[in-house]
Amino acid sequence: MISRDTTSRTSRRIRAFDRHMYSHRVGLNSSRERRPAVLAQLADTRPSLSSRDSMHGVFVAALVCLGLGASHAWAQDQREEGQPPQQPRILSVEAGFLGNYKVGYWSPVVVNLEAGPDPITAEVILELPDGDGSPSQVLSRLPVSLSPGRPLARVAMYAKFGNTEGGLLVRLVADGREIARKRFDTDLQADARHIPYGMPATQELFLTIGGETGLKSALLRGRPEAEQTVQIVAIADVRLLPTRWYGYESVDAVVISTRQVERFAALSSTSAQAEAL
Repeated sequence: MISRDTTSRTSRRIRAFDRHMYSHRVGLNSSRERRPAVLAQLADTRPSLSSRDSMHGVFVAALVCLGLGASHAWAQDQREEGQPPQQPRILSVEAGFLGNYKVGYWSPVVVNLEAGPDPITAEVILELPDGDGSPSQVLSRLPVSLSPGRPLARVAMYAKFGNTEGGLLVRLVADGREIARKRFDTDLQADARHIPYGMPATQELFLTIGGETGLKSALLRGRPEAEQTVQIVAIADVRLLPTRWYGYESVDAVVISTRQVERFAALSSTSAQAEAL
């Protein structure tokens, strides 16, 4: 059985708790009443607005800013990938000979494209810094035709890289309008957005064609330092060789082996690759 004293003490505690909560609510309301003035001072809003209207306006403005930022980022990504999606895309770039090229010399560059749903004729433009760091442009010799029946296209071009870490920008232009662009920075490995670092002009670059030539062992026998200063690239498919003589400007020597003559079956005496050699 509960005594009167216990009931009385419980009632006094409840009343004391209610007074505490009331004073706490009054303090919160006072701080809320002061808040619009602070917002008005910081955000230059009109002090006549209620605190709820002020907070709603700030919230809407924040959402608008976030939306604009997201839209800009989305648009930039679409432009970098050759969007809107109904346009051709720039897939990748192959720089030099299997990724090996010298700075300050003309080297082959292959641009891989993907066609859109509609036939189109476009021009490929390479933008890259020269030796002084100034921007330079290289245009494709002939326009490239892209169509759904030929979804992939390889555009062979030539460029002179100004430094080992310059990278390049590839643009696709049709009827004077840019329809795609993609930036390729330099990295240790090539991928969909990178090309390898260029070789210093002081290094030597050798090409071997047609199988094993024994060139590396011969160079190391007389020049032990060649392990660090010489790059040897073995070309298996002769159809990938440059079709212009200046495409070999960065190459110090081309060594041809006749051990596997079948590898030269794709070449003829009048082919562009043979004439370039």
